[in-house]
Amino acid sequence: MAGLVAAGQDGLYTTEQAKRGEVLFGDRCSSCHGGLRDLTPGMAALLGDHTFRSAWTGRPIGELFGTIQETMPQDAPGTLSPVQSAELVAYILSNHRFPAGETALTTDLMALMEIPFEP
Repeated sequence: MAGLVAAGQDGLYTTEQAKRGEVLFGDRCSSCHGGLRDLTPGMAALLGDHTFRSAWTGRPIGELFGTIQETMPQDAPGTLSPVQSAELVAYILSNHRFPAGETALTTDLMALMEIPFEP
């Protein structure tokens, strides 16, 4: 499983990958989600409240990747490439204090299904 790094080892994504995800988030996601660190009423928060964390803790990161890949952005679902979806997941993970490393987060859904969302 190329690109799979277990939590607690080297890291799950690269800093560069998360930075690209941050730019992409600003361009394609913030209109519905607000700023990742903002609690904006009526927007689907991805950080800062316990709803997102409670919903995803213990579930595979692959589910988050698949949700982004298939249903986002809301105004054009399924238009993000696998690489873009991985960049967005990396950005979300970085803001939930998952460790960065030297290996980019994989786009291999089966490999991602083996990594739990455990911030």
